[in-house]
Amino acid sequence: MHCPIKDIVHTSKSNMVQHTIDVEGMTCTGCEVHVKSKINKLDGILSVKASSKVRIS
Repeated sequence: MHCPIKDIVHTSKSNMVQHTIDVEGMTCTGCEVHVKSKINKLDGILSVKASSKVRIS
C-alpha cells in the first residue's frame, strides 16, 4: 500500500521549490487539516496541499 502524497511549496532564495512528501497514517480530512495547519506555520511556506486518499503509482 502506498502512502498518500502531500505537495509542499516553499521559497528559497527567491526561487520557488516544490516538494512532495509521503505522510503515513492520514485517514481522514481531519488529518489533512492538521498536517496543512502545522506545515503552513513554517517560515517560507506559500501553500500546502494534503490528501488522505491513497495514491497508487
